Amino acid sequence: MAAAFNGHIVTESPLTLKIGGIDEVTELNAPRHVKVSLVNKGRSILEVKLWMTDLVDEWYALGQAVTEVNVAPGKEIKTTFQIAARQGACSALYPVHVYARFLHQGRILTVHAVQMFKSNFVRSISSSGEPPERSVNVAPSNGTLPLGSLKTQRLAWSFYDKPLVYMPVGWQGTSAESSATLHYGAISRGATRHAITMHPPWKPGGGTVFLEYLLQLPDVTPIRLTFANAIRDNSAGEPASDGVTFRVWAGREKLFERHTDSKTWVDAAVDLSRFAGRRILLRLESHPG
Repeated sequence: MAAAFNGHIVTESPLTLKIGGIDEVTELNAPRHVKVSLVNKGRSILEVKLWMTDLVDEWYALGQAVTEVNVAPGKEIKTTFQIAARQGACSALYPVHVYARFLHQGRILTVHAVQMFKSNFVRSISSSGEPPERSVNVAPSNGTLPLGSLKTQRLAWSFYDKPLVYMPVGWQGTSAESSATLHYGAISRGATRHAITMHPPWKPGGGTVFLEYLLQLPDVTPIRLTFANAIRDNSAGEPASDGVTFRVWAGREKLFERHTDSKTWVDAAVDLSRFAGRRILLRLESHPG
């Protein structure tokens, strides 16, 4: 077995494998063509198995990712794969790997080419007045469902006395329209915990922010949502905060409310037992109070 790797154009014995350039990607779930060509500079036909693999993060193949072709002597064969990105893919440089395996003079040879392409999703992320589709998160009947580990969240925000607007499912970051934010990570408020960090709209005006999860609850009891709240430290030159109002909702029904200015974690729990066996829209709200 022999192998070769040297960028997007690679030659091994009589076969040259090339991956064409890939246009910058700015939209999620939008197909991008991966154009592949094979040139046979030998004197006999080559039976080639060709496959695309090793996609990373939330990138996936559309349609077939494996094919077999015959390349005649002195000829070129072209084929096309397709890729796309789910919510959660980053704005970054990504690789596409294509392999070609063939028999030549009694030896099995493998050619490996890689093409880099750029994704920039910032331009395609915007809010909408219509709530986007959501995935259902199934809570286990014997165990826990850590909300901070899910990628199916939906952030909604509104300015005071204005309708809610929605960010795409899985979005996190800072809204360019309202400065509402959503981030995940370790936060030290006394103890250090993996936390969901939200901030309501504040520029150009104030408002509230909701983080929503569609949950299918098990048909068992008890079921509890356990959590803790705290607020951040003040920045230099910033007036002291008078606190934040945290609320928990099931759809439009308010289940919990607490206003706090504590900078250490304050534990709490909400009983969800009466929703056992049902599907609910769990909404976590952060309001200036």
